[in-house]
Amino acid sequence: MPPARERVRVVGVDCPTCVLAIQEELRKVGAELDVDIATGDAIVVYDPSRTSLAEVYRAVRGAGYDLEKASLTLSVRLGPEGAPSFEERVSRPPGVFTCRFSPASGLARITYNPLSATPEQILRAIESLGYAVEGVGEEGVEGRGLRPLWVPLASLSLGLPVIALHVSEAAGWLSPQGLERHKYRGV
Repeated sequence: MPPARERVRVVGVDCPTCVLAIQEELRKVGAELDVDIATGDAIVVYDPSRTSLAEVYRAVRGAGYDLEKASLTLSVRLGPEGAPSFEERVSRPPGVFTCRFSPASGLARITYNPLSATPEQILRAIESLGYAVEGVGEEGVEGRGLRPLWVPLASLSLGLPVIALHVSEAAGWLSPQGLERHKYRGV
């Protein structure tokens, strides 16, 4: 199988030492990198029979750097037993870094290389694997039962006084003896 070549943009690389650290991690997974320090643009060459773009992505992250990426959230009708197979198969198409699927919400989040793939190409690749998917925007995510950020923050702010009250009672601070012991004594 011929080596795969992937154009990527490395985030945070600004010196030759950075490049060496990344190259060292990539050698561990059987990949090579040629990067322009000024722009972060790079070409990664790897053997797809030995490693994957997802492993290249993890190796760059392991070196302390990141790759420019975009994400796509999709609705997928799939049971919990199919999640591992779905994630593994969807991580294979060109340009895909990772795929995470939640059986609870029915949503898959795919991170991909925007320099080599488009959302339409990824959708076509997933459909060619036999899965029925549809794109979901942020309004669709909220409509699927995922809570907006203000809900847990409101719960936390309402729950903290209750927790403080229970801790005070457990420590004996609110008993008549505890109140007498801890009564304010003026100076």
